[in-house]
Parts: sequence; C-alpha cells; structure tokens
Amino acid sequence: MNEKKPFWRTKIFYSLLLAVLTCLYLGMLLAFHVRRDEKTPPSEAISQFQSAEKNWQQRMGNEKAMEAYMTEHPVEGAIFNLFALLFIGAFILGIVFDFMLILKRDLRQRLIRDGPADPVEWGMGMLCRVVILWIILSLGLSFLFAFLKDSYFMASMNTFVILHTTIMDLVGAALIVWTVRRAKGHWRDLGFHLKFKEIFKEIGVGLFGYLCVLPIFFLILIGLVLLARLMAYEPPPHPLVEIFLEEEKRAPALIGYSIFLGSIAGPILEELFFRGFCYPILRRNWGTKLALVLTALFFAFIHQNEFAFIPIFILGIGLGLLYETRKNLIAPITMHIVHNCFFMAYFFAAKHMILSANAG
Repeated sequence: MNEKKPFWRTKIFYSLLLAVLTCLYLGMLLAFHVRRDEKTPPSEAISQFQSAEKNWQQRMGNEKAMEAYMTEHPVEGAIFNLFALLFIGAFILGIVFDFMLILKRDLRQRLIRDGPADPVEWGMGMLCRVVILWIILSLGLSFLFAFLKDSYFMASMNTFVILHTTIMDLVGAALIVWTVRRAKGHWRDLGFHLKFKEIFKEIGVGLFGYLCVLPIFFLILIGLVLLARLMAYEPPPHPLVEIFLEEEKRAPALIGYSIFLGSIAGPILEELFFRGFCYPILRRNWGTKLALVLTALFFAFIHQNEFAFIPIFILGIGLGLLYETRKNLIAPITMHIVHNCFFMAYFFAAKHMILSANAG
C-alpha cells in the first residue's frame, strides 16, 4: 500500500505555489515597467539616437537624398545594398519554400525525423518545480542586487541586468538538468542525442525553417510598425538596444558580451527550456497543438516586448514545429541563433548609417 504524500509534495501544492509566485513575479515586472515609463525619462543616449533616427527619416524621404547619401558614404552604401539583397533573397526564398511545403506532401514527409520517445516519467510536477525554483531564485537575486547596488557597488544598471540574466540562464539550465537526472533521465534526453555527422544536416534544416518563418514574421512586424505610426505610438526600445546605445563608449566589453549573450548563449539556453524541456511535458499532458500554442505564448511573454509579442509568438510556433518535426534541439537552436544574429546585425548596420548621416 502506497504511503500518502505530504501536502507540500503534491501537485496541488506545486500548482498553488506556482500561481502565487507567478502573480508576485508579474506584479513586480508590471510595477517596474510602470515606474520606468512614468518616472524615468529616456537616457541621453536613447534620446540622441531617437532624434537622429527622426532626422534620418526626414532627410531620406526621397530617392535623390538616398542616392546622395550612397555617393557620400560608399562603405555604408555597400553594407546597405548587401543587407537589402540578402533580405530580399531570403524573403523570396522563404515564400517559395512556404508554397513548396503547402503543395508538396512528400517534402513535408521528408522533413519528419524519427526520434526517441518522450520519457514517461516527465510530468507537470517537474515543470512546476523548475519554474517555481527559478522564480524564487530570480526574485532573491534581484533583491540581493538591489541591496548591493545601493550599499557597496557603483556598477551601472545595465551591468546588473546582464549579470542577472547570465546567472539566471545558467541557474535555469542547471535546474533543468538536475530535475531530469532526478527523474532518472539524461541531459541528452533534452534534445542533444544526435550523432556528430547528423548535426550539419540539422543545421541546414534549421536554416530552411527560418527562411520559411521569415516572410510571416516580417509581414506581421511591418503591419505593427505601420499601425504604430498611424496611431503615433513610439514602441519602447528593446533592453539590449538600450545597453548597446548607453554602454557603447564607457563599457565596450559589456557590449561584446551582450552580443554573445543575445545571439548565441541566450538562444541555446532558451531552446533548452522551451523546446527541450517545457514542450515535451506539455505535449505529453495536453497534446501537440495546445503544447505548441502554450509554449509559444510563454516564449513571447518572457521576452517582455509588448509591441513585438505577436511576431515573437509566430517565431515560437515555428521553433516548436521544427522541434516537433526533427525531434532534436539542433535545428531550432540554429533557427533561433540565425534570427537573433540577423536582427542584431541589422540594428548595428542601421545605427551606423543613421549616425553617419547625422554626423555628415
């Protein structure tokens, strides 16, 4: 006869604790955003760049002005043309691939890869434990950083943000591996079970998947941008954009590490949690379709970008479908890294063009 578990080890307890901690965490995030929006004006670097961006839009409003800029700045012009060609080519190729996937069933079948079955032991309790512990540790680290910043250290807020993100990403990965090992699993069960010779094929599939998602992602993003302009709404800058602009001169090492974190380390650790750990558990309990939607919603929410919530949600759906199709993390990690690298490179190229035009 099985012994009755104490209440603190039951699913009801974990669910209640998760709900309470989630509400607390969301409340703190909301309070932080409201306080930042109402009481904290944009930094000098952000204000200067926004002003330069408006001047750029006014000056480059016609074809002759753009041609003159290209003539005066040949290097910037070459970079712009290269980006334009790459993007147009990727966009067209993505549309072609999308139609091929819709019309050719054999192509869809060839993309499906058999993989190991989901571990039976993986249940919702594992997911709840990881999220609960992560939230508790994240809140504790936030309070510790707030105390240290006011008491001993004079580091910038951006340094604390990057340090907090790094620590919590590593803590999250450690919690996932620890939880899987407790369930008598292996870290390879998280989607890293491929042989070395199979990795390059999965990288190619990841590139193919990104080209398929890119047209949908971009069209939705353009629609949001046009709607924002129509409503005279200025979307808040991405946290990484703030760091890139504010720390460019005073902390170049922080810029370099932030690029690595945002383009390489971040995508790997996010895919480890969302597709390698969270999605299989949700799929086992609630089915493929609901798991795809819930994981993508969680993925979009965690980025804390209200303006780009829908495009990020679409990206999350694409990443989930790629994982479901290939049964490993290499393909979605590749897709995620390519996406982040592309938009990061676009930001730095656009920033250089805007600032050089205003300097001239």
